[in-house]
Amino acid sequence: MKIKKPLKNHLPQLEELFKIVISDTARREGITLPDFVDEEVREKTKYCENYLKKVDNISILIALDDEKIIGTISSSYCDLDIKNVIKDIKKDSMKIGTIYIHPSYQRRGIGKILLSEMYKILKAKNVEEFYLDSGYKSAQIYWIKNLGEPFFRAKNYWGPKIDNLIWKVKLK
Repeated sequence: MKIKKPLKNHLPQLEELFKIVISDTARREGITLPDFVDEEVREKTKYCENYLKKVDNISILIALDDEKIIGTISSSYCDLDIKNVIKDIKKDSMKIGTIYIHPSYQRRGIGKILLSEMYKILKAKNVEEFYLDSGYKSAQIYWIKNLGEPFFRAKNYWGPKIDNLIWKVKLK
């Protein structure tokens, strides 16, 4: 497995990874909203396009098995999903997001490796802490196990009984 920054020619594969992972997650989470998967895939793909245009201090890493993209992670300035609920957040606060691992490669430590590599990028930018948010219950279980209890719980943020959990993590 290799970890590297994506190139323009990786965009079609990244879009396909987003479709696979988001469809799988929606199925497991029981999300049946019309156009949910398509909208999420469009949003994540646009985010990757902005990275390639060097917009908004975005960093992205991909995990490759041979030449197949099997995972991704990003960092950027915090978005409205965090800024809307954390009132005293600094303007230049960073978040880690877009963490997607292909279902066939999950539970193999790839997420931890990507997270560790992103920590290095953030430290090189002199970032001392970051935020991470999650609305998917399965991902929330993973993050509670790996990051501890969330810093903030935005109740019913994504709909009835669908909270957005937010972690604030200090880099060591």
